Order: sequence, then C-alpha cells, then structure tokens
Amino acid sequence: MGFTVAAKGKDALCFVVDLFGPNGREPQDLAEVILTQKEIQYSSRIRHHIQLLNQRHILAHHLHKTSAGKSKSLQRQLEKAGVPRPIAQHRFDIVHILYEKPSCELPTCDCEFSTSSIQERARHGYEDMEKALAEHTRLNKRADREIKAASSVVRTFKAGQLVEPSLEA
Repeated sequence: MGFTVAAKGKDALCFVVDLFGPNGREPQDLAEVILTQKEIQYSSRIRHHIQLLNQRHILAHHLHKTSAGKSKSLQRQLEKAGVPRPIAQHRFDIVHILYEKPSCELPTCDCEFSTSSIQERARHGYEDMEKALAEHTRLNKRADREIKAASSVVRTFKAGQLVEPSLEA
C-alpha cells in the first residue's frame, strides 16, 4: 500500500494504490485459492486503514477547529493526546485505486520484487491513477456544492472507473 498526498491550496488529495484488490473471480485451483486469501487479507487491511485515515482527518479537523481561540491548555491537551493537525484545512479526499492483476498473477506475487515486475506495476498504477484522477475531478465538479468544506471523500476506482459509491463524511 502506498500513500501520496498532494496539497491543492488548503485541500489535499491522497492516492492509495491497492495491489491486492479483489478480482471478483471464483478460484479454480489451489493456487487461485491462496491468491484470493491474500487478496482478502491485504485488501481488507487497506480498507480499514483508509477508513481510519478518513475518520482521523475529520476528527482532528473538528477538534482543532473547536479548540481554536480557546485556552492554550486545551491546545496542549490535544497535542499530548496525539491528536494530529489536519493534513488539509478543508477537503481531504482519498482516491483508492484497485490494481487489476493480470490473469497470470501467481500466489507469490506479494514477494515478487523483480525489476520488470515492479516497473510493470508502476506503469500500470500510473495509468490507473491518471484515469481515476480525471474521473474524481469530474465527479467533484458536479458535487462541489454538496460536499462540505471540512469533509473527506473516499472513492474507489478500478481501471479508471468508479466501482463503489463514495464514502463521504
């Protein structure tokens, strides 16, 4: 899992590339069962981290906004409690990209680090990111009036297409 945060003014955009997104196919042999097990294991962990990141941003934003102008003691308590400053002052959107594995993917793909494999995944991920970014931007233009300024939107894409309704807060 990789995180990239690109600030845009006071907003931020985070890309999460999920190399083990579910492929939706029923396993046909033991190798595919093992690969499906890894997909479930890794992908559910990534989804959990995305939800935590989303919730953490929203909570931090509201706590810091509420405490602004209040006593210095309250500010120190937030710092002691480990409440981070929000990554963005306003919007913090997460674009979750599901890597579309080739049909020849092996169950050992989670420990395959050959140069050609890494380059191929990077190329594929970059192309998927460009497509997802274009679609995310188009969806935001349409929804900008509806999305609160201090919110976070999570959208999941596969091959540049939105695959899940957005998780908005």
